[in-house]
Amino acid sequence: MRTKAAALALAATITTLIAQDDTLAGYQPLVTLDPEAAAGALSADSQLVALVVAPTLTYTTWTSLDARFDVHLIAGQPGDMLAAWDILDNALDALATPLGADEAEPASYPNPAGPPWPAYTLTLTQPYQP
Repeated sequence: MRTKAAALALAATITTLIAQDDTLAGYQPLVTLDPEAAAGALSADSQLVALVVAPTLTYTTWTSLDARFDVHLIAGQPGDMLAAWDILDNALDALATPLGADEAEPASYPNPAGPPWPAYTLTLTQPYQP
């Protein structure tokens, strides 16, 4: 599987998990690999974006690879940190364990029209076969 295909598969899994969670479905969520689509959705009042970025590949042996994905969970509430925190907590509750996340780190995501959007970066590692 190529890295793009692996990222698309992860995005499909996230989309399914979000669809199964009534709380997240109410946030007008978008799951994407495209940073421009993420910014556009957040600017258009989406309250939650999951941005899957290309993985870092680690050679664990000569013939074995791991893919480390970062998934940026971004709350479209730049002016209301407490509301954004609730959105991000709900997203972490719904996604971190089923995805087998290694880490969830607080972050922010650049907003071209104002203050940065609050975010968390989920990191997860999966075996990778090119």
